[in-house]
Amino acid sequence: MLAERYAILRELGHGGMATVYLAEDLKHHRQVAIKVLHPDVAPASGSERFLREIEIAARLTHPHILAMHESGEADGFLYYVMPLVEGESLRERLARERELPVRDAVQILREIADALAYAHQHGVIHRDIKPDNVMLTSRHALVMDFGVAKAVSAATGVMTLTTAGLSIGTPAYMAPEQATADPHVDHRADVYALGVMGYEMLTGRPPFAAVTPQAILAAQVTQEPDPVTQLRPGIPPALAQVVMKCLQKKPADRWQAAEEVLRQLEALATPSDIAPVTPAVPRRGRALMRRLVIGVAAALGIVGVAAAAALLLSRNRDGDPTAASRVVVMPFENRTAVTELDPLGTMVAEWVTQGLTEAPFLRVLDTRSALAPARTRGAAAAPVTVGRETGAGVVVAGSYFLQGDSLQFQAQVTSTADGNILLGIGGVAAPRDRPLEGIEQLRQHVLAGLASLLDRDVTTFQTSLPQPPTYAAYREYVEGLELYMGRGEYRDAAQRFHQAAVLDSTFLTARVWAALSGSLAGGLRMDKTWARRADSLISGLQLLRHRLAPFDRARLDFVVALRASDPIEAYRAALRLVDASPGSVDARREAALTALRVLRPREALRRLEELDPERGLMREWRSYWGAVAWGHHLLGQHEDELTAVRRGRKLHPSGPFLVYLELRALAALGRTAELDSLARVELPASSGQAGLIAFGIAGELMAHGHAESAHRLARYAADLPRVSPPSEQAAREWLEQHIGLRREVGDPYCYLGEDVETRSAAERARDEWLHWRAELALLVGDAEAAASHAAQLRHPDAHGLLLAHILAAQGKPGAARTALEQREGRALQARGTLRGLEIDRASALVRLGDLEQALEVLAEGFGRGAISNSVWGQDGHAYPDLAPLWSNPRFRALIKPRG
Repeated sequence: MLAERYAILRELGHGGMATVYLAEDLKHHRQVAIKVLHPDVAPASGSERFLREIEIAARLTHPHILAMHESGEADGFLYYVMPLVEGESLRERLARERELPVRDAVQILREIADALAYAHQHGVIHRDIKPDNVMLTSRHALVMDFGVAKAVSAATGVMTLTTAGLSIGTPAYMAPEQATADPHVDHRADVYALGVMGYEMLTGRPPFAAVTPQAILAAQVTQEPDPVTQLRPGIPPALAQVVMKCLQKKPADRWQAAEEVLRQLEALATPSDIAPVTPAVPRRGRALMRRLVIGVAAALGIVGVAAAAALLLSRNRDGDPTAASRVVVMPFENRTAVTELDPLGTMVAEWVTQGLTEAPFLRVLDTRSALAPARTRGAAAAPVTVGRETGAGVVVAGSYFLQGDSLQFQAQVTSTADGNILLGIGGVAAPRDRPLEGIEQLRQHVLAGLASLLDRDVTTFQTSLPQPPTYAAYREYVEGLELYMGRGEYRDAAQRFHQAAVLDSTFLTARVWAALSGSLAGGLRMDKTWARRADSLISGLQLLRHRLAPFDRARLDFVVALRASDPIEAYRAALRLVDASPGSVDARREAALTALRVLRPREALRRLEELDPERGLMREWRSYWGAVAWGHHLLGQHEDELTAVRRGRKLHPSGPFLVYLELRALAALGRTAELDSLARVELPASSGQAGLIAFGIAGELMAHGHAESAHRLARYAADLPRVSPPSEQAAREWLEQHIGLRREVGDPYCYLGEDVETRSAAERARDEWLHWRAELALLVGDAEAAASHAAQLRHPDAHGLLLAHILAAQGKPGAARTALEQREGRALQARGTLRGLEIDRASALVRLGDLEQALEVLAEGFGRGAISNSVWGQDGHAYPDLAPLWSNPRFRALIKPRG
């Protein structure tokens, strides 16, 4: 059978378990590697068990796992088929070089840890991680033979050494629990083997060496390895700690998952972190090194470096010591008189900025923070003004102009303390029809100049960023950022990012942003097309994860967590975003918002205080004040909450959300007279959203002991005349605004189980107005009025929770429970999960009198942080339908702030 499918060409190698052959796949006309196991290792009598285990492992699909084409049994021999890859094994490289450069070792370990983390998540343990099972191809690692050790064990019943000397695993890389044939070996054995390989790559030998396999196994169990830094003192201490923790004898003392090791290695992946430790350079040596760097800078066309460096450092010596290291790059000025080249200015700024993030001595601020002053005052805005608005101590600005058929770039590095130019950069040219050819040159020029200015230790480094994308792709990308950051138009932003990725398939950053924007459009804006497309983008990006920069990798993790309605994992990913790019306004913003969602308002407020809402990019984010108000509200600091909201309303007078927040602060403070006055001004002007606003504010009033005021507000809102959009287009705009408000107030999933795109916008708007009249009627105890409003709904299935509440209030628990179950079924069908709906589900259970079950549902949700049914998260402390739980000690404990 094997001969019918494959033509064996020659033997590639053999070992104790198998012989590997080069073969021709006769069906697909490709060369493959066939591994044929020796009969004494895996007898054919155990083939069924062997093939079952191989089949499980063959399902693994990951960029750093060598796939299996097929497996089988032929003429009493068990075999499996793998792709033939060019390159060499890690064993071959170690035999040639012994010790690897630190940077290479970290990359190989990171990629193996990534493969192990993926396999472990899918229930597959390797059990035989060693250099022989790692292929190095195209500068990347591929792990081979996943599942083979388990398959052989299943076929033979052998766990470790037998009296005949047969081993499953390799002694030098076996964890102590494998060496002692512990039947409870788990994924942490792979973590141990990963540590052994790291030790060997860094020191040139494994931790234990002995004459016999039995002696090596005994050492694994009884001896402590020499510290890795003892054998190679120049290894960074943080890297040594990662490796040595992998080698702990007890599994409980190691890293508990390959994912943990991966995170540690990713944190080490910046050049400053993995550069070998060298002895201190004497002052005279440092001076020589500085002269060398200045020489390089001069060769790149940078002038006036030495004097400028001394001047800049002296200016900041007495002030903020970190000011000089804060750098922002402005959009370059277009002096070509060709409007089609306008976007090139922002493109240059973005990619120079990304290059600067490689430098450990810089705190690089987000380029987009310079866009606001540039738009207000033009691209030639004074650097001193830009510095004042962004907090930068140094501004990089520049321009480009035409000289014949050539584009010429020039740049200046300016101190914001007094506006003096510290550096001039020129001589960078590119063909007019290929402007990107000059961008990488310019980036390296700016980087070298700032190194000579600001790197006090004069360290050298290399950039590892990809080449800039195509010009057309970048134009779409910049448009997408404007839509996402400035206006929150996620659907349109997602389309722009997607188009950028289509125009340049290597532009992975655009794909990540498309996945993020598409996820928000799909989840918060109920766009099912973009929800599906976002999931597809995420799947594709996971396969390319190894090619993403740490910042994009963290953003991808953030997107995955959002799609899974997992606030805690989103919070962790946001922290990794900040670690990867501390100067990014967007990263720090996400960290603050996710801290709110995991009920850490103190941390959120601390992070928000680091962002200036009236400077740069932050001026366009009106929700800053909502976030500050939400943090103070969770902490019971209602005077501070009111102050923040009113400051926000002065800067952003329009928008119902800040109105809602001011009413809520007044309700919490018990200032009911002010609340009534404000409500009578704002609710009639709220474009038909009075019901939604009044419902939330009434709950706040009730939670603070003002039930009479709550009922008065509810009746007032219910009696307001209906606002009927005059046209289908107006209805669509109204719904967009309404859903936007709902995602901020709570419960954005207002059309679960309904294909909203097939319904008339006017019908949906009318149903939404009736929905909130019914909710307000229930709030004041009028179940019959609520039922009357609900009976007029054109599409009642889209309002299943409301119907469950009405039926429960009418004393029909059986029908109410059925309605709730149907609504949950539609939610599962629409979203694939009930995460984020815990407050809604619990509120219906409270109506049915099942308080204990309601608390169980809430506990499940709060185990992941705040309930993610709004952009902020929701703790339910003033949700009217949960009123019977407000005084319950368990409920109070669930919603208590955690940091």
